[in-house]
Amino acid sequence: MAFGKRVFLFLAARAIAEKIISEPFLKLLAKYVLVPIAGLYALGMLDDISVYLTGLTVNLGNIRFSAMALVRGVIAGSLLFCFGRWSNGQTATYIENREMRPAIRQLSAKAAEIAIFGHAFLLLMNIMGICLSSLAIIGGAVGVGLGFGLQ
Repeated sequence: MAFGKRVFLFLAARAIAEKIISEPFLKLLAKYVLVPIAGLYALGMLDDISVYLTGLTVNLGNIRFSAMALVRGVIAGSLLFCFGRWSNGQTATYIENREMRPAIRQLSAKAAEIAIFGHAFLLLMNIMGICLSSLAIIGGAVGVGLGFGLQ
C-alpha cells in the first residue's frame, strides 16, 4: 500500500512537470529536480540520500555548510528568484500605470526591484542556514556611513 502511494506521487510529479507547469524555468526545475526527488522517494532511497548529504560538510572560512544546505539553497533560490522576477514584473506594470512624473516612476520601479530581490536574498541566506547577524553589523555600519555622507 505504501509503495503504491509513493509510485502515485512519482506519477503525479511527472504529470505536473510535463503537462501542468507552463513557465519554462519552472518546467525545467520540475523536470530536473522534482521528478528525480519523487523517483528517489518512490524507491525508498530519499531518506538515506538526505542523511548522507547532511553528513557531507564544506568549510568556507568559519562558515560550515552541509551539502544538503547547498542543495536546499539552489532549489529555494531558484524558486525565490523566479517568483521575485514575476513579482517585479507585476510591480513595474502597476507603477507604469500610475500618474506621476517619469523620473519618480522610474525611481519607484528601481526601488521596488531592489526591495524585492533584497528580501529574496535575505530569505535565501536564512534558508541555507547562514547567520544573518554579521549582515546586520555590516548594514549598521553602511547606514552610519551613508548618514554621515548625506549630511
